Amino acid sequence: MPRSDGSGSGGPRASGSLKAILEIKGLPYVTAPLEVADANAEIAAWSGQNSAPVVAWQEEKPLNRWLDILLLAERLALLPADPRQRALAVGLCHEMMGERGIGWNRRQQMFAAAAVDAVATGARVAATLGMLAAERQSLHARGAPQPGATVLTVVEA
Repeated sequence: MPRSDGSGSGGPRASGSLKAILEIKGLPYVTAPLEVADANAEIAAWSGQNSAPVVAWQEEKPLNRWLDILLLAERLALLPADPRQRALAVGLCHEMMGERGIGWNRRQQMFAAAAVDAVATGARVAATLGMLAAERQSLHARGAPQPGATVLTVVEA
């Protein structure tokens, strides 16, 4: 059964999504405390960086980029085997976690509010959320066949 000491922080959606995926798939994990704007010396020494999320699998080096983590998820059979469904899942994840995605834009709004076009950034977030909602409805309307259900599992987490 998955376990967590409950002390992990980092990006509230990113780390929450990652934990949700691990829990859905029944993969054990342990979180570590990360203090925003702190040195986090132990985590930085272990992972080579001072942000979250960081994922380590067995003896492999720690991963911190969303796509690398998602590709690890694929190796662990968390992404659809069907190439079309896998591309859809990765593309939808990019719209949420990649550069210019929802998370990126929301961070810009929070930490660099004066340096960004708030109207354009907000419009991009709203448009992406609308697209994600429409895609979710479309998959559910089609009965969310098994590959689509996997896409939803990865994306909705």
